Amino acid sequence: MKRILVYVLLTVVLASMNCVDAGSQEYRRENRKAARAFEDGNYRKALDHYEKGIRNAGDDSLKLVYNKAYVLHSDRSDSTRNAANDSLALHVLDQIASKVKGTDMESSYHFMRGSIAIDMEDWQTAVDEFKQCIKVDPGDMKARENYVYAKEHLEDQQNQNNQQSQQQNDQQQQDQQQDQQQDQQQDQQQDQKDQDDQQDQRNDRQDQQDQQGQQQESKISPQAAQQIMQALQAKERETQVKIEKKKAESMKSKKKEKDW
Repeated sequence: MKRILVYVLLTVVLASMNCVDAGSQEYRRENRKAARAFEDGNYRKALDHYEKGIRNAGDDSLKLVYNKAYVLHSDRSDSTRNAANDSLALHVLDQIASKVKGTDMESSYHFMRGSIAIDMEDWQTAVDEFKQCIKVDPGDMKARENYVYAKEHLEDQQNQNNQQSQQQNDQQQQDQQQDQQQDQQQDQQQDQKDQDDQQDQRNDRQDQQDQQGQQQESKISPQAAQQIMQALQAKERETQVKIEKKKAESMKSKKKEKDW
């Protein structure tokens, strides 16, 4: 019984070893095919082989996943898809983000993310990733060069942003000053209009007062009118008397001449 049990256990172990070995051989085979397709510039075929290899790689999938991201980032055959490929590459790298720390892939992982960030002109991310890469591998001169390159562009971007912010602030201040000037002009115009309206009102009141005065002057009481009429009649009678008197004197003078 013990012999049979031992035989069964050995059979299971051997079968497992054969399965692991078969899986390992399969993912290595797919890795080699992917590498040849990549060298030939056939990125789609390379991705297909890496996908198959990842499914059989087990704990060795870190390198294959990294290689898959590298192929996506390297594929510049269609410029309209560059941004999409970079986004996919970052998504693939996210799958191993928690697994690379402390492995021989950690430096390459940050280098890849920094390179993608440079292509996407995400300068802050590029600086952070290459700084982390240098921390893991201080002797990586290429990472140091890329770090300096990304930092220079980040500083230029920050300066441009500061200039744009300053220009926007200056423009806002100019707009505010123009608004204030317009408000002042409108206030002055309104004040002048109010003054003109007040002057017109005073002129209207003065005209009304003058008209009332003229009307009062033109009005004559009945007694005054009677007195004026009597004075005119008296003057007329006086004039008539004088005329009659002159006529009488004239007639008298003529009679004397005739008698004489």
